[in-house]
Amino acid sequence: MQAQSHAGRPGVIHAFRLPDWTNQSRGTYNGCDRDEMWEEELVSTWWFILPVGAAIVSSVIAQLAWKNIACWEIKERKKKRVKLGLDETSTVQDTEVGQQVRYHNSAIYKDIRFFIQVTLAIVAGSAAILCADCVWLSGPVRNAVLIAVGALEMVVGIVLFLSTASHQASKIAWWWREPERQEIARWQETWVVPILVGSAVGLAVLIPMLPRF
Repeated sequence: MQAQSHAGRPGVIHAFRLPDWTNQSRGTYNGCDRDEMWEEELVSTWWFILPVGAAIVSSVIAQLAWKNIACWEIKERKKKRVKLGLDETSTVQDTEVGQQVRYHNSAIYKDIRFFIQVTLAIVAGSAAILCADCVWLSGPVRNAVLIAVGALEMVVGIVLFLSTASHQASKIAWWWREPERQEIARWQETWVVPILVGSAVGLAVLIPMLPRF
């Protein structure tokens, strides 16, 4: 579906149309106040830019932090293995080593699954709040609830990052060989976790903005 631009030319859908910066003077267009139309377009533009920008920036920051943590853990691996009573002769065939690596792998996947489940619940709850026709859940109260829901989503994203990074650090210490730093980019956690953290931050920014639309 296409929307009509101010100049009469076909434009993109309203939520993704950049504001007409040239029409800021007061006046009317088709019976509508130009300033009101410009402000509405500006809000619609930020509705798209802010969540997407926050998601991208936070994903990049999370990935850089993840890589730095992994590099640090590789550097400190020998010291940790001494504390754990392990040496470089430990192999994947060692029962305890294999069990610990499998445990931390499983814990990371459970953290990711838990995050997805909570995020879906938060999205469903936000939709229910927006669609609810209740006197007590309207206006400032509804806005405050959505801000709290967005903050909860951000907290869930932070917890996901901290938990998975902790398990990954422990897994590095238990590995039967010292991983190369070039391998970090090939770990699926290096990409999946930052993307999920970015989506959490993007939703945290988007959810409180929904009542304006």
